[in-house]
Amino acid sequence: MAFNKLLNFVPATKSVASTGLPTLRQPMSKALRCNGDNMSLKVDHITILVKSLKESMPYYTKLLGLIGFDKLRDFVWTDNEGFFIQFNQAKEGTSEYERYGAGMNHIGFSAPSPEFVTDLQTKMKESGFVVPEIQDFDGVKALFMKDPDGVRFEITYYPPGVAVVD
Repeated sequence: MAFNKLLNFVPATKSVASTGLPTLRQPMSKALRCNGDNMSLKVDHITILVKSLKESMPYYTKLLGLIGFDKLRDFVWTDNEGFFIQFNQAKEGTSEYERYGAGMNHIGFSAPSPEFVTDLQTKMKESGFVVPEIQDFDGVKALFMKDPDGVRFEITYYPPGVAVVD
């Protein structure tokens, strides 16, 4: 499934009624244009630097496989629709990830059902990883997991009509 589909991406050119999804996006009046059309760029990759590839890759191998990503080559995964996650070794002596520090806070993925979130939690636990309890926010089922460096991954089921971000 494409990354933008996982995030319930709603292009500004579609009305809320035509997608059935809520949107908070404003018209792209100042966006660059291509051939006279508004354009919005899609996210095509993220790079995650880890303290230890040896320690982190078992976690990511399990997690990314369970949520539908395929291993393209060592340290590179894809959703096969143009989105890639790559991993590299962080340089020694650099600062560690801080949850509330400047920079990325977490990466969120939309789950297709509440059962998917539960199944993912079970399979990660069975693989020996520390996995917290699923949180319930008025029908939104959220699982917040941490990689070995503390980078947080959110796997969440959003009922129809519930916004991904507020």
